[in-house]
Amino acid sequence: MGGGLPSTEVQRWIQLGPAFFGLVGETDFNYYDMQKLASQLDIEGIPNRLVPFPGGHQWPPAELCAEALDWMQLQAMRNGLLQAENGFLEGYLQRELSRSRIAEGEGRSADAYQTLLDLTQDLAGLIDLFKVRGDLERLISSKAVRAQLKKREREARKADQSVQLGFRVLDRIRHARRDDLPPLRDLVFEMRIRPLRKKAEGKDVEERLAAQRVLESLFVQLSFYLPRDFKQAEDYAGAQLSLQLAAEIKPESPLLWYRLAQVESLSGSTQSALKSLQKALDYGFPRPELFATDPELEAVRKLPGFESVARPSRP
Repeated sequence: MGGGLPSTEVQRWIQLGPAFFGLVGETDFNYYDMQKLASQLDIEGIPNRLVPFPGGHQWPPAELCAEALDWMQLQAMRNGLLQAENGFLEGYLQRELSRSRIAEGEGRSADAYQTLLDLTQDLAGLIDLFKVRGDLERLISSKAVRAQLKKREREARKADQSVQLGFRVLDRIRHARRDDLPPLRDLVFEMRIRPLRKKAEGKDVEERLAAQRVLESLFVQLSFYLPRDFKQAEDYAGAQLSLQLAAEIKPESPLLWYRLAQVESLSGSTQSALKSLQKALDYGFPRPELFATDPELEAVRKLPGFESVARPSRP
């Protein structure tokens, strides 16, 4: 769920030869890694299924978790570990047919096709799939399906290029001299953050999702991993720049502003830290009581305006 396997583990997994069921949010920063893993397992002949769901890096809906268990039951029947049950197989068939019809009705013909393709692989040799194969042939012959599949592949390639470009910029930040850090506005331009945000709010579904995935991939690096490494090295200028860049991607994140306040406090930029704490509150930071106890905010607590932020007046 929300992540695949470390590259060092993939070959060991393949040698063991188990079945793999993955669940991933449509805008999860691990989305493309999960897709690549599924493709690799396909090549190796490992039974696998990858099911995206609406959302980001989060737990999937409970019903999808139950369906994952159903899929594992189905693998057990295919392998002779459990006796095939006609009622179970028919219920599985009808559920997936319904999912395909809904997707097609919503204009997601490529998803309808993928559902039927997965279904034929899952149930081959266990139940009559004559009608399913007919629908599958109809869909793959459709111009709309072929166009959607090509569009999806094209956007995935463009997203990979955008992520690689962003990661090169991250390396520049990581290795730049502290007295020569790139200006924030230059980094925003180089990472193409504003065009990506525009696409992420657009009407084209595949383009929108791809842009959102790129932004999430960059955001998690800029808001968590890079600042964490900089803080451990007591490089507060680098951590501050990383978090400011993350704020260009997702300014509505309260946790981001809290982390920025911590770094600003540690670096002595206490007035900026106070403003960042206020923004954290404005965007709904859930635990404002931490302001009074967090050791990294000690310098901010000495400011005259801290009490009005930490204990705002209530109407």
